[in-house]
Amino acid sequence: MKLKVTQEIAADAIMNTDAHVLITSRTASGKTEAAFLPALSLLSKKPSKSIGILYISPLKDLINDQNKRLSSLLKYGNIPVFSWNGDVSGSQKQKVLEINQGILQMTPESLEAMLMVNPQNAVRLFSDTQFIIIDEIHSFLGSDRGGELFNLMVRLERLCGRQYRRIALSATLASARSVLWYLSSQTNRKAILCKPRDEEKDVEIYLQTYTIPHEEEVKQKVEQEWQTFLYDQLRDQKAIIFCNSREETESTANALKKIARKCKDPDRFLVHHGSVSAQIRERAETKMKSDEKIVICATVTLELGIDVGDLDLVVELGAPWKVSSLLQRLGRSGRVSKVSKMLMIILEKGECNFICVSRERTARPAQIFFAICAFIKKRGNEIMAKIKRNPAARELAKLIMSQYDPQSSKDLDEAPKEVFGTAFEEMLQAEMDE
Repeated sequence: MKLKVTQEIAADAIMNTDAHVLITSRTASGKTEAAFLPALSLLSKKPSKSIGILYISPLKDLINDQNKRLSSLLKYGNIPVFSWNGDVSGSQKQKVLEINQGILQMTPESLEAMLMVNPQNAVRLFSDTQFIIIDEIHSFLGSDRGGELFNLMVRLERLCGRQYRRIALSATLASARSVLWYLSSQTNRKAILCKPRDEEKDVEIYLQTYTIPHEEEVKQKVEQEWQTFLYDQLRDQKAIIFCNSREETESTANALKKIARKCKDPDRFLVHHGSVSAQIRERAETKMKSDEKIVICATVTLELGIDVGDLDLVVELGAPWKVSSLLQRLGRSGRVSKVSKMLMIILEKGECNFICVSRERTARPAQIFFAICAFIKKRGNEIMAKIKRNPAARELAKLIMSQYDPQSSKDLDEAPKEVFGTAFEEMLQAEMDE
């Protein structure tokens, strides 16, 4: 089996140094294998007397997906892979304690519960653990949850009287430096970055906006208009529609199902979010991995590393909360074609005015981002002035521009609109993975 570039670089860093490691590369580049295979190779030479690898994931669904993937990968090596969370039965947890070998997958909340309720179990399971692997680390950064995870790692190390090597994975990072600090802090090891030069990937982003009026009769007409437009774009496409709430996920799926019945087309629309049962979510994931042209309406549950196969299109219904979410979702499509395609449908209530959004410091950053992308050429002077006056918008612009035009990022306050516009034009055509 030939290793991918990401895996070769990571193997060298993990096996030939004692440092913490950050592996960052585009979606579907083999980051999971890049982390686990070298770590397991080292463990085969020096077996652990307890759980060898603690895997931390932000989502239980991601744990379930990785459990199947790793179990299949390691079945001939006789390396057990276990999960530990609220969905795991007491008998299965007792089995983990008895075998006490291999890989254990947890969320931060499950680890915290163990440390608080049964710290003796933590000592038993992690007394000789060698590695902590943190998947989708960008989802933890800049949040209380990220601080919680850091404290849990430090508490666990002090409780067990040892330091673990930390390996972090991400496809979307604004700043690798902050993650390297996160990994090395409170340890006597440095952290190193493994970032291959990704193969080029084209990006196609389409923006469609609708103004939802206050009048009920006209409102229904506009809603039917954008739903029909969306349905037409999804013909013969395998796609994920990302929504910002579970309610929106259900209503969008129901609207598309209704149009399918009216057109006498097969119903190929499924939902995936935290309120539906694990069986329904697993069915949707299995369908998506097949060759069927399935469409799933989902929340953040499908944003992260769950394997969904090759997608033709990603639809963003409304603005996500973070620009990193936008990049992560965009990277879901184009695995085979090498062209990432995203359709963004923005629904504005009342008078459609993107620029008003950016006047408030509490504005959702991605909305400002969309506004800039949509209007930079037509209303460049006005937008540039508003960005200069608004700290939140200015910092967001610097963050995005720094990835593609560092000099423009530094000179943003004095930059002419043509420099600013060029940076964003290049961004829309460039590879979105950092």
